[in-house]
Amino acid sequence: MRENGFTLIELLAVITIVGILMVMGFGAINYIIDNSRRELYIANAKVYINAARTEVNNGNYEFYDLDTTYYIHINNIELEHPDEVQSPWAPWEDAYVVVVHTDDNNKPYKYAWASKDQAGYRIDLEAEDSLDKRDIYNDSDRPLNSKAPYGTRNNVVIIGPDGNEIQGSQVVEMTKEEADKCYSYEFIEKDKSVKLTYYKKECGPDVAIPGIIDGYTVKEIYAYTFYNMGLNSVVIPGTVTTIGSRAFANNKLTRVVLPHGLITIDSEAFMKNTLPEVKFPETLKTIGARSFKTNKLTGYTIPNSVSTIGACAFCDNPIPNPSFLYVNGDKSTIRGYIGNLSEFSGKKFVIPAEKDGVPLKKIASSSFYAMGLSGWEVVIPDTVEEVGSSAFAQSGISKINMPSHLKTVGSSAFYSNSIKELHIPSSVTSIGSLAYNANQVTTGDIWIYNRTASGIDYSKIIGYSGANRTNLVIPESKNGQDLKTINGSAFRYLSLRGGITIPNSVNSIGQLAFALNRLDWVDNGDGDKTGPFVYSRKSGGGFDKSSLLQYAGYQTAMVNIPSNVKRLENYAFYYSYIKGVNIPEGVTYIGSNAFNLCKLEGSVTIPSTVTTIGSGAFTKQVTWTSNNGGLNQIVNKTGRSFNWQAITNGPEAANFETGTVRNWYGDIKVTK
Repeated sequence: MRENGFTLIELLAVITIVGILMVMGFGAINYIIDNSRRELYIANAKVYINAARTEVNNGNYEFYDLDTTYYIHINNIELEHPDEVQSPWAPWEDAYVVVVHTDDNNKPYKYAWASKDQAGYRIDLEAEDSLDKRDIYNDSDRPLNSKAPYGTRNNVVIIGPDGNEIQGSQVVEMTKEEADKCYSYEFIEKDKSVKLTYYKKECGPDVAIPGIIDGYTVKEIYAYTFYNMGLNSVVIPGTVTTIGSRAFANNKLTRVVLPHGLITIDSEAFMKNTLPEVKFPETLKTIGARSFKTNKLTGYTIPNSVSTIGACAFCDNPIPNPSFLYVNGDKSTIRGYIGNLSEFSGKKFVIPAEKDGVPLKKIASSSFYAMGLSGWEVVIPDTVEEVGSSAFAQSGISKINMPSHLKTVGSSAFYSNSIKELHIPSSVTSIGSLAYNANQVTTGDIWIYNRTASGIDYSKIIGYSGANRTNLVIPESKNGQDLKTINGSAFRYLSLRGGITIPNSVNSIGQLAFALNRLDWVDNGDGDKTGPFVYSRKSGGGFDKSSLLQYAGYQTAMVNIPSNVKRLENYAFYYSYIKGVNIPEGVTYIGSNAFNLCKLEGSVTIPSTVTTIGSGAFTKQVTWTSNNGGLNQIVNKTGRSFNWQAITNGPEAANFETGTVRNWYGDIKVTK
C-alpha cells in the first residue's frame, strides 16, 4: 500500500503505453505524408497533361498518325511556374506527356503520363483516365522507357528535352536467352551492334523485331533473314539502319512500318508480298532494285532524302500512273522509273526526251540499275549529255545507242550487260572505270581508250567490253600511238580465262587492273607464260620481275609466289580466292591490303627477309563473305616487331614480335 505517487511497475506500464501510442502516431503520420505526396505527384502530372492538351488543341502540335505514340518531354510544355510543379520527393529526372490520335471525332486524342524523379519514384506509361497514386513505385536503377507504345501502335515519335524530334518504331528488348528462341544473329563487338541473320518460322507470322539483344543494338537485318516465312505483319525497330537483300521477300505482308533512322533497303527486300501501301522515312537514302516488286501498291511518296532508286523497284504493282522519276525540282535529270515494263512494246525501253518542255540532260547514278531488261533495247534521247555511275549496270541490255551529245559516262554506267555493238561518240570527254566492262561487244569499241577534251588518247586503255574472254592479246598500238598505260580496274571483274599478253610498250599499270580473273598465265612482254602474275612496269617500258603487282589467277588452294619476287605491292592478291600462300625468302616488302579479301586459312609464314608489312595486309573479317576468316596463325621469322593491329584490322593495340592479336572474328597467334 502506498500513500502517494506511482510504483515502478506502474511507471513502466505508462511509458510502454505512451511508446506504443507514439509509434502508432508516427506510422499514421508517415502514411499521411506518403499518401499526400502520391496525390500531389498525380495532381502535378495532370497539370502537365492539361497544359499539353491546351497546346494540342491550339494547334501547337500536329499529331495525325493513328499508328504513332507521341511523347512530349515536359521541357516543351509551357507552365507559368514549372518549378512548383515537381514530384514531391525530388525534381523530375525524366517526364513525358504521351499523346495518341484516335478515329473518334468526339475525342480525337487520348493522353497518358510517364515519369521518373531524381529519387527514383516513377510511373511507367499510364493512361490519363486510369492514372492513380497506386501506379507510383520506386526504382532508381532503371531508366524511364520513352519508347513504349500506347496500345498496339507500331511507331513512336519523341519530342525530347531540347525540342528535337526523334522518330522510330517501338524498341523491344530481349535477353540472349529470349532472342535465341526465335533468331540467329551475330554480335558485332566493334560498335556493340547486332546483325539478325535468321528467323525461326515456328515463332509465328506476326513479328515484333527486337531493337536490343543483351544490351547490343540491332542495326542490320541481313539478307534472307525472314525470306519465305509466311509473315503477315512486322514491326521493325527504330534501331535498324539496313535491310538486306530479300530480307522479307516471299511473305504475305499486308502492312509494314519502316522506322525513322532506316538508311538502306537492299534489292528485292520486300518483293512478292501483298503490301497495299508503304511510308518511307525521311532518313532513307537507298531503295534497292526490285525491292517492292510484285506487291499491291497503288501509290507512295518518296522523300527528298532518297538518292538512289534501283531499277524496277516498284514493278508489277497496280500503280495507276507509271512514270519516270526526276530529281526533285530538276526536270532535266531522270533518276528512275516507276511502273511495269508491260507499258513498253517490242522490248524497247524508250527514255523520254523532255519533261514539260525541259530537255533531258542527265541520267542519274543507278537510275536503271539491275532493271531486268534482258534482251531489250534501250533508247537514250540525243539530248542526254551525262550518264551517271551504274545507271544501267547489270540490267541485261542487249542493244543501246550512245547519244551524239554525250560528254560524260560514269563508272560502271553500262557494266555487265549483253551489249553486242558499241559506238562511243566523239563528243565524249570522260569515261569512268568499268563503264563498259563485262559486255559482249563484237563490233565497234571493244578496247575502251581514255577520252579527253582533245579527243581519244590511244596511249591509255581504261576498260574492255569485248565478248572474247579467253587468251586476250592487248594491242600494242592504235592510230600510230603506242600503248603506255593500263588504268586501274581496266580488266577487273571480267573472269578472263586462259592467258593475257601485255605489250612491252606499257610502262604503267594501275592497281587492281587484272583483279578477279581466272587466268592461267600472264605474258608480261617476254613470252614467259609460267603463271598468272602481273609484274610492275619500268618507266621506259618492260617490267620488273622482282615487283609483283597483281595476282590474276583463280587458285582456291595454295599459291607459290615465284622466288624472283622481292616486293608484294599494295593490293597484290586483293580479292583473290586463295586459301594459302608460300611467301619466299628474299621478299622484303608486303604492301597494304596485299592479302585483303582473300580466304586464307590456318597459318601464313612471314620470311626472315621482310622489313615492311602494310596496313590491312592480312585483314581478318567475316562479313557477307569470309575475309581470311580461317587465318589463326602468323609465323614471324623476321625477329622484328610489327603493328599487327593495323595489319589484321584488329580492335586492340598489338605491337610485338610474337603474341596474340585480338580480333572480333577469332584471335590470331603470332609465333616464331
